[in-house]
Amino acid sequence: MTDPNDDMQLGTGGAGSLGGPAGGPSFEEEEKAMKSGRGRMMAMMVIGVLLAIGAFIFAISGGEDETYATFGRNINRSDAQGFKAFWGCAFQGNVEVSNNQELTQAMEQRASRGRARYGTLVRETCLPKLSDLEPQLGALIPPEDMREQLTELRGAVTEMRSGFSDWTGYLETLEGDEAYDPATAHDSVQKIAHGWFQYRRIHGALNHALREKLGH
Repeated sequence: MTDPNDDMQLGTGGAGSLGGPAGGPSFEEEEKAMKSGRGRMMAMMVIGVLLAIGAFIFAISGGEDETYATFGRNINRSDAQGFKAFWGCAFQGNVEVSNNQELTQAMEQRASRGRARYGTLVRETCLPKLSDLEPQLGALIPPEDMREQLTELRGAVTEMRSGFSDWTGYLETLEGDEAYDPATAHDSVQKIAHGWFQYRRIHGALNHALREKLGH
């Protein structure tokens, strides 16, 4: 009897073939395709990293701008509510002075007219505005490169407040028709004038630096 298995042959293209389908990609082609896929993946990863770095730098830059903008708003709000409000009270209106000499003259004119009454008005009504400005400035959080200037600005306020405490103390000693004596008041007036000048100089420099930082 003939064995049916004798007629079986190892074919190259049948359904049970162990080889690849005819005309399929070679090993070299598959390797190239794999390498190409890995290359595209690496390129996408590099692009993703660069985008992340860019976003981080943008976020840092935007945060830095906001720090300067917030500090600028706060310091100018304190200036309006403290420094300018005090001088508007002390001069009983908006008086423009541009140097120490004009400031001294404006102070002495009011002291000569009001004497003790004027001293009490400044001490009780106006000076608290200047006293409140010191802790307000101390509570501000400045950018690191403006920290020293803020400390100097607060020092100028302290000098003015100290000078005014001495000056109003002298004015309140004047009795009746006793005249105001510029020589007696000289030291306290000079302290006030120096603090006023320093405050305006530092505050102006801070605002100039803030405009440069913010591109204004």
